[in-house]
Amino acid sequence: MRSLIVAGLAVALVAASAPPKPGETLNVVACPIVRDTEPAPCWLVRSGGRLFYLGTQTDLSGSFYPPQQGHEALVEGVVTERTRCGGIVLDPVKVSVLKPLTGACRERLPAAGFSTPWVERGSGPSTRKPGPRPPQVMPDPPPPYAARTFSLEFDFDSDFVALRSALALAQAAALARASHAHVSVVGSRSATRLSNGREMVESAEMAQRRARKAVLFLKDQGVAPAAITVSWQGTGARAVTVEVTPPPGP
Repeated sequence: MRSLIVAGLAVALVAASAPPKPGETLNVVACPIVRDTEPAPCWLVRSGGRLFYLGTQTDLSGSFYPPQQGHEALVEGVVTERTRCGGIVLDPVKVSVLKPLTGACRERLPAAGFSTPWVERGSGPSTRKPGPRPPQVMPDPPPPYAARTFSLEFDFDSDFVALRSALALAQAAALARASHAHVSVVGSRSATRLSNGREMVESAEMAQRRARKAVLFLKDQGVAPAAITVSWQGTGARAVTVEVTPPPGP
């Protein structure tokens, strides 16, 4: 019996250490690597002796939010058969900057003949601090009004409101103001299992922090506090759900 258990553990360890194949998930914590390509740098991560492509540097209006050197990153992606910038493409991919500073994450690679496609990018460096300014108050939409749900995604163990989430909150606020709707805000947090079997769990207070930040944003956008209910849950996604429910029509 003992030999069977040992053999089973050996098989499990080999499976956990085997490199992922196309179509399989890669979830790792690693130092992001920047390659000095033109016209914009690209970002990579090294796992199992192989380089994986994360995305091309853009500003905060882009769909890919670049990581930061000096910090490890949680990378969650699906392995593809494509290569770009010297790495295997992960698509889709989610990159979360982890908070602790580390001097080890400073690797830069030369262009080595690689280039990146031209991308729209604002002036100045791309950064997540202090973050995007809340958009100006959006005009109230015209009737008829219907119930609508807005989902806001977050990085791992972070309550940072990305620009696309800020825009969604502004739309939710405009609909709520115009229709005198009830707004339900639900925050949640989650856990992630890495490819090596380790489980990462978000802070216990993260769901509450996310929900309260969304409520503050809605109030700043003119939604009446009495129209908002807020709650949070310990399981789910790294998200806040905002449900806007107008009252029944005449």
